[in-house]
Amino acid sequence: MALTLLELTDDLDPEAELNLMFPTVRFRSHTQGAIDRCLDWRADIVMLADTGHDVLVGYVDFLVARSAETPGVRFAEILDSYSSDAEHFSILFAHDWLRPDIEEQFDVSADYAVLTLGIYVEPLLRGHQIGPWALAEVAHHMLLSHTGLIIAPAGGEDGQSTVEMTDFERRRGTHRARHWTDAGLVPLQSCPDFLCGSAAYTHMDTARQALADTAAATFALSAATVREHATILDADPC
Repeated sequence: MALTLLELTDDLDPEAELNLMFPTVRFRSHTQGAIDRCLDWRADIVMLADTGHDVLVGYVDFLVARSAETPGVRFAEILDSYSSDAEHFSILFAHDWLRPDIEEQFDVSADYAVLTLGIYVEPLLRGHQIGPWALAEVAHHMLLSHTGLIIAPAGGEDGQSTVEMTDFERRRGTHRARHWTDAGLVPLQSCPDFLCGSAAYTHMDTARQALADTAAATFALSAATVREHATILDADPC
């Protein structure tokens, strides 16, 4: 099991320097119960420390929503049964599947969609495109056919599925949606507070290749800085 940054530095001298490298994503399913149209997943963002330990530095929480051959329960009800973050996506659904205008934007009849509930990266490692890199990896591994879409709310790497901007952010001219364009996603024309990517196009593959430097980078942190600023990540959430 991967250690958290705080666990890794617990026995280190405060002056010691820690090097993190080779980020990977490790997928695990949290799905329980009988709702097979919406599967609950987490992709842990794990890096290798020069101590030889695997270190948990973030995660991507997402649902894999699947269409049904026959009309059924309202999809908003399915999302509501998961969490408030999942419920944010209900605006993108008509009755039991995605709104037609969303599929029309990408000229695809989608039979599944990856709904990104939240992306979290340790604050000490933000600003290095680890979040977009992780999102691109999720898209690469989960969009296995050209009939899939991946959707993410505008926001950053703090784990929150925050769709609406505050008045302060609007006055500053903040463009949070642009953050995930580095992963190859584009704003939805009818719901610009969300971004979307389609497996039918090459944008996401191109973006993933452009993020190769992030995957090859080494990040140096002092043990003292980690103890002062690192967050307590749950390596095995229930």
